[in-house]
Amino acid sequence: MNLLRFQNPRTVSRLVVHRIVKPSIWEHFTRPRLTRLSDQDFLSRCGFQGSADDFIASFHPKVRLRFFFHPRNQKDFFLNLLTRTQNHEDVLTEAEDVLNNRFQTLGSPKTSLGNRINWHQDFKSGKVWPLDSGRKLDLLDLGNPSDVKVPWELSRFHQVWWLGKAYWLTRNEQYPMKFVELVESWIENNPPGKGVNWSVGMEVAIRAANWIAGYYFFCESPSLTPSFWLRFLKSLYVHGSFIENHLEYSWRNSNHFLSDIVGLIFLGIFFQDTEFGKRWLG
Repeated sequence: MNLLRFQNPRTVSRLVVHRIVKPSIWEHFTRPRLTRLSDQDFLSRCGFQGSADDFIASFHPKVRLRFFFHPRNQKDFFLNLLTRTQNHEDVLTEAEDVLNNRFQTLGSPKTSLGNRINWHQDFKSGKVWPLDSGRKLDLLDLGNPSDVKVPWELSRFHQVWWLGKAYWLTRNEQYPMKFVELVESWIENNPPGKGVNWSVGMEVAIRAANWIAGYYFFCESPSLTPSFWLRFLKSLYVHGSFIENHLEYSWRNSNHFLSDIVGLIFLGIFFQDTEFGKRWLG
C-alpha cells in the first residue's frame, strides 16, 4: 500500500483494470462462453452469414497475401534467407525431429516425447502442472526442481517454422499434416484459460504469432480441410480474446507487455475484416 501512494493514479488505475478486473471478468464470464463457442457463433462474430465451408473458401483469398510473409514470396524466402543461414539438409533434419516429436529445449539434449505430447509437462524434470485455471497455478513450484519455461517453450510453437521451411522446400504433405496433428493435440489438451499454457499473456501472444506463420506456410496445402481451418481460426480468436483481457501492464512495462501488443497486432491484421480484429488493431 505504501508503494501505491507514490504511483501515478492513472498507472494504478490501469494496473487494477488490466491485472485484476478484466482477467476476473474474462475468467468468470467470457471463458465459459468461449469454451462453448459453436462454429455458427464464431461465423456470426466474423460477420459472416453462410456455411463454414463457404466462410473458409472466402477467408483464404482475403488473407493469404495480407502479410509480407506468404506463399507467393517463398522463392525469395529461400534465396534471401534460408540459403544464407541453413543448408537444405539441416532444414529437413530439423523437420524430421518434429515429425518424430523430438525436441531440444532450453539446453536439453534432443528428447523424444513419445506419440502423444504432454503439453503441461517439464519433460526435463517430469513435473506436470494440473489442468486448472492458469491464474491459480503455482508456476515456480519452489519445492521441486522444475522449470515452467519448458512447457511454455514447446507451446510457443516455434516448430511451425521447421515444418514450414521443409514444406516449402519439398512440398511433402507430411509436414502440413504434422502441423494439423500438433495444433489439434494442443487445442484438445489446452481448453481456454486452463493449464500452464494459458497463465501468461506473452506466451499466448507468441503462440498466436507462430500459428499465423503456420497459416501462411500451409494455407495452400491440399491436405488441410476446411474443418481444420475453422477449428484453427476459432482457437486464434480465443487467443486474441485472452490477450486483450490479460495485458501485462506493470509499473514499468517490459517485454511481456510488448509481446502482448505485438500478438494483438498480428491477430488484428489477420482478422482485420472483423469487428474484433479492428478492435485489436485499435
